[in-house]
Amino acid sequence: MRREFSPSSWHDGGHAVDAAALDFAGAAGPLLGRLGNVTDTVAAPTTRTDAAVVQILVALNAAALQTVQGIADGLIAEGGVMAATGSAYERCEAANESLARAVGC
Repeated sequence: MRREFSPSSWHDGGHAVDAAALDFAGAAGPLLGRLGNVTDTVAAPTTRTDAAVVQILVALNAAALQTVQGIADGLIAEGGVMAATGSAYERCEAANESLARAVGC
């Protein structure tokens, strides 16, 4: 496998990470949303145990949704940093080329 580091590879990688983050959140969010809806399993808790289980499942689901969103947000931030690295790399290379021309290379 060949690895190439260029401004465009950093930009492309950043966009790919962004897309993967959105895909992840888009797939996990609805799934967790369905799991958090316990009314189809326990329409009306009839015992204290049922009520406790429903409360726990709702709380766990909310925490899982928060975690998924946090992961997606972190990946999107990482993708943005990768794209910014590509831009900085591009500016650095342009400055290097300009300097090389100025000294006659």
